[in-house]
Parts: sequence; C-alpha cells; structure tokens
Amino acid sequence: MKTQRKLRILIAVTLAAFTIPAFGDWQADYQRALKAASENDWATARESFLSAAKDRTPDAQESTRLPGPVSEPRMWRNGVPYSPNFGAAYAAYRIGKDTADADTKQQYLMLAAAELKGLIDGGQVSPDSVKVLEKTYTLLGDKTSAEGLKSMATNFRVDTSFVDRADQATPSANSGNSNSGNGSTTTTTDTGAKVTTGRNGGRIINVKAGTHTDLSNVFGSEPVATVETKFALIIGNTKSPEPGTEIAFAANDAALINAALTTYAGYPAENVSVLTDVTATQIRDAVNALAARVPAKATIVIYFTGQANHLGGQDYLAGNDIEFSTDSSKMIEKRAVIQPFLAKGANVFFFAQCNRPFTGTDYFGRERLQQGTLSETYATIPGSIVTSVFRETGQVGLYSDAFARTLREFYTNQIPITEFCWNVFYAMRGGTSSNSSRGGSTQTPSLPILTNLGPTSPF
Repeated sequence: MKTQRKLRILIAVTLAAFTIPAFGDWQADYQRALKAASENDWATARESFLSAAKDRTPDAQESTRLPGPVSEPRMWRNGVPYSPNFGAAYAAYRIGKDTADADTKQQYLMLAAAELKGLIDGGQVSPDSVKVLEKTYTLLGDKTSAEGLKSMATNFRVDTSFVDRADQATPSANSGNSNSGNGSTTTTTDTGAKVTTGRNGGRIINVKAGTHTDLSNVFGSEPVATVETKFALIIGNTKSPEPGTEIAFAANDAALINAALTTYAGYPAENVSVLTDVTATQIRDAVNALAARVPAKATIVIYFTGQANHLGGQDYLAGNDIEFSTDSSKMIEKRAVIQPFLAKGANVFFFAQCNRPFTGTDYFGRERLQQGTLSETYATIPGSIVTSVFRETGQVGLYSDAFARTLREFYTNQIPITEFCWNVFYAMRGGTSSNSSRGGSTQTPSLPILTNLGPTSPF
C-alpha cells in the first residue's frame, strides 16, 4: 500500500510539472516591464514585454502555477493572467498616443494595431484588447475599422495592471463567450467573391488583418474592367552608389506592379509607362510625355523602386547612373515627378519603395507637397530599409509583393486608398502564423499621407 501511495504521489507530481511553464528570465523581464510602465517608460516596457514573450511565448488567461509542492500550490502574481504580447502591443499604443512626432506616432500606432489584431485573430478576444484597438484605429483616422469592433464578442482575459484606467474595458455581457470570433459565417456570391456576414447582418467584403488566404481560386483570371482616365508611371532602378544597398529586384518589381495594375485594378495597358534602370533625365522625359496625355480629373499612380535621398529640404529620386548618394545632378526632384500631373488636375497616388536612412534628422519622404490632390505612401518607415522575398517569378520587394497581392484581393477599379494601404500593411506584418505568404515583421510600411484627398479616395 505504501508503495502504491508513493507511486500515485510521484505520478501526480510528474503531471503537475507538465502544467508549469519553463521558468527562465520571463518573470524578471515581465516585472521589469511592469516597473517601466508604472514610470511611463513605455519604450522600456515594450522591450521587456517582448523579452518575456521570447522565453515564454503564448499569452495565458489562466493562473500560472509556480514550482513547489503539489500540496501547497503557489500562483504567480496571485493568479493574474500572463500577457506579454498584449503588454507589448499596449506599450506601442502608448508610445504612439503620447508622441508629438507624426511619423513616430503613425509607426507605433500601426504596430499596435497589427499586434492587437493578431491576438484577436488568434482567438484571444479580450474586451481590453478590443477597446485599445478601437482607440488605436480612431487615432489613425480609420473610423470604419473602429466601428467594426463595437459588436465583437469577447472570450479572453488579460493582465490590466499596467493599463491606464481610461483604456480599460468593462467586460461586456458576452464576455467569456467561448466563440473566438464574432459569430460570422462565410458564403460565396454569384460572382465568385467570398462574403462574410456578421451577427448584425453586416457584409464585409475585404477582411482585414492578414485573414486573407490565396484568392486565386476565388476570382477568375479575367482582367478588371479598364477605366480610360487611369494612368500609371512605374520606375524600377537597380543600382546604388553605396555597395550592398543595390535594389536587385527593382526590374522584377516594375513588371509585377505593371501586371497587377492592368489585371486587377482597371489600368489600360496603353496608359502605363514602365521604366527600368533609367537616368533622371529619362524619368523627366517620361513624366512630361505621360503628363501631356493625361486629361483633367484623371487618376495617376506613380510607383518608384530605387535609391532616393532628402537633400537641402527636398526629396530626390536617383537615376540609375548615380555615383554618390548626394549627387543631386543625377537625381530628379520628387516634386518634379509629381507636379506635372497635379497641374493637369489629376489625383496623384505616389508609392515609393526606397531605403530611408536618417541623415541627422532628415530622411527621404520628409518633404510635404501642399498643393493639388495627392497621396504619398512609403514602403518602409523612416530609418529602415526595404527587403525582398522570393516567389515563383523570382525575387521581388516585400512591399511590391504585398501591393500586388492586395490589388488581387480587392479586384476592382475603384480602390479606396486608406483601406488598401491598411491591407498592404497587414499583409506585410502578418496576421496569422499559418499563412506562409506573409512577410512577418521585417518591414513596416506607412499609411498614406493625404493632401486634399479623403481616406476613401479611389485609385
């Protein structure tokens, strides 16, 4: 009998060990994050939360049992949830919310939105995550996404000890619901498009935050109907004066963007000019030639992949013959590429896939054009470089890849600019770990900077 009793105790202790997470530095990192948060040092808090997540990755709403005798169970922090990933996202929200610098604000709010939506898409739908995400979308001016969260069912608890009272949510009546989503169902329309219908009967055509999968089997291969007033100028320059910073995939990107615009976005092939490995003079000639054809109230997409710089208060695009990074004689001013189309009364949508290193406090994209109807979007945030992925057709830019895939998902000749850029952002950041086509967190693009255009302005 004594032997059997000892055996049962041994089995119980062994099983209990499997319920206890591996203990490394995550406790110290988490405690450091809490201390930093209490001091409003959100940069350190975010770094420490991320460190804790590396040692013990998943957030957990259950109490964490500490090592010790089975007969005397001890709970970490008196049984509160373990929430390093939520904590890191909340810290990004606080950094973005509290900063005065517009670029930093957008960068961190977008990071917060991606990470919070990733947790929610993974089934961790806490009322606090939903509320903070709603406030994040509101600060970013994305009222549609913020409104879409209001009826979301919740099913998860997070640690709110570091969350400001104004950002905490009162658990709703449906808190604790075992459903991980919002009770939505997906059907297929007569046209072949998948449509998601929520509890409230709403229809959502484009689902955000990386929930898209390969849609090649949803839409046919027929090109979208063309619009004669849509034009595009696509430039892909490979060379760089700095060894190791060449954009080897620029020509591939130019071909990819050309195919995507003409197939999925309604741009007539004869209205698209594609340039690869060209000088600044050749860019200027192409701009003037295309601008001469553009009618009033037209739509023009300018997509540039190559080297760029900010010199003397102006942004420049480099020609392929540039010999050193500050040689403006081998560059063309950004405004000289955009202004001829604005002068025709066109709506200009400028996309730049360029490295954006800091030179002091300057970086490419710092110049703001204040006249005309213009949208400016950048493939990476200031201080960062562009990266690439390999697809069936070869090496392409991570941003170009997401851009083309998102055009295919929208499959329309009337694409709302801000919604489109959000989808590109989520496609690059990744919303679901199961979708290998996503780019992870290696590159973060910007949202559009709009001048005299609204967030739903189509291109």
